Amino acid sequence: MRFFTGGINHETSTFSPLPATLERFFETHYARGDELISSSRGTKTVIGGFIDAADALGIELVPTIHSFAMPSAAVTREAFETQMADTLDDLEAALAAGPLDGVLLGLHGAMVIEGIDDGEGEYLRRVREVVGPDVPIVTELDLHANISQESVELADLIVVYHLLARMVRKEINPTHAFRQIPVLANLTAQYTNRPPMRDWVALCHAIESRPGVLTASIDAGFPYADIPDTMMSCYVATDGDQALAEQYANELAQFAWDNRAGFQATPLGVDEAVVYAMSQPGPICLADIADNTGAGSSGDGTEILRALLRHGARSAVVALVYDPEVVRQAVAAGVGSTIDVVLGGKVDDRHGAPVETSAYVRAITDGRFVNDGPLGTGSHASMGVTAVLVLGGDGGIEVIVTSYRYAPNDANALRSVGIEPTKRQIVVIKSAVHYRADFEPIMREIVEVNAPGLSSPDWSRFTYRRLRRPIYPLDPEMEWSPQS
Repeated sequence: MRFFTGGINHETSTFSPLPATLERFFETHYARGDELISSSRGTKTVIGGFIDAADALGIELVPTIHSFAMPSAAVTREAFETQMADTLDDLEAALAAGPLDGVLLGLHGAMVIEGIDDGEGEYLRRVREVVGPDVPIVTELDLHANISQESVELADLIVVYHLLARMVRKEINPTHAFRQIPVLANLTAQYTNRPPMRDWVALCHAIESRPGVLTASIDAGFPYADIPDTMMSCYVATDGDQALAEQYANELAQFAWDNRAGFQATPLGVDEAVVYAMSQPGPICLADIADNTGAGSSGDGTEILRALLRHGARSAVVALVYDPEVVRQAVAAGVGSTIDVVLGGKVDDRHGAPVETSAYVRAITDGRFVNDGPLGTGSHASMGVTAVLVLGGDGGIEVIVTSYRYAPNDANALRSVGIEPTKRQIVVIKSAVHYRADFEPIMREIVEVNAPGLSSPDWSRFTYRRLRRPIYPLDPEMEWSPQS
């Protein structure tokens, strides 16, 4: 069997001022053809999982483009059309070389393109036009997807790539049911080790193990996209039993609705969190969940750094501050220099004002490292040219300043620049959930902090104009049921 594989990926925050240009994809992740297979084999990534399954089942993967840009504003039409044209060229070439038995895609589910709300739906529509109605299409989606009805109709199955081979062999006849659940779920509440998300996952697994069910999946949604399909959702596929699929989809949807209040968050304020972290045995991780570049924020937020300075914190590290201008200044001055900087707060006015201070240039690196933690193990990462600045003298506050926006979810982001996180009192990580896989085992405690930013859990910071209403918690008195 031959499966065509690839995908264009982006998690779009419509509140961000930074468009996802083609350059941003090249900065973060872009591979095509044989390079995609060679660079992904043996890694704990989506494509790495596809390769492992294909090897086990004796399936040939025919690769095209698989790419990802750091979350930001909408993908530019140029970036999408350029990659889409190359993808379709590869698809035509694959079909010319012989029959394709299926299409196996790694997509995100929350991509917005300039002028197109449903990026994955557009991708799937164009692929379907080429392969026709009879070639099965299966796509994997992220937990933070905003799934549209069109995507559900265009793909034969969502998430379950291991069932594609069974579909091709005509061993199963998938029927599915899909529910959109009108709830905005905070990203930190989507942590799968914390109830109610943990219990929703358990229910999903229980349903998937029931007779007749091929797959069940849940999606907590990406709340920072102001489009009609932004909300939680669930999906159940059964083997030829539509009524059963509807029943179990309703069960999953009802659980999410009944627990809607638990999908919100109440993190600590900035000063309270900093004072607490200074008073406890370390290392304490302060999670800057509102400046999570993995959710489209600027990455140059300054409010936690400002509080660390204000309270005289020592043995602290801030990972990361996106500021190419300061990196260039540090490179020009050289390691060992002391420079006056205007640090951070440059992308927009939503993440705090720049910090004006003097800083010692302790290190400069190329920003490249390999992920050793549980997330994306073995994959290569780049923060761009990176400088480590020390504020407040020896033993003060180390700030990792990068040329690329990057989410420091792997401890090697720190270790690659000479900082051992377990040897610091306070470690500030700009991330909402992903960092936990690698940092939770090495931190004494994690404290979520509500600084200002485009990934804040405070919905009052955002003006939604196109979101489908009513939706909880913006409309707290609304009524809803899966059957409606």
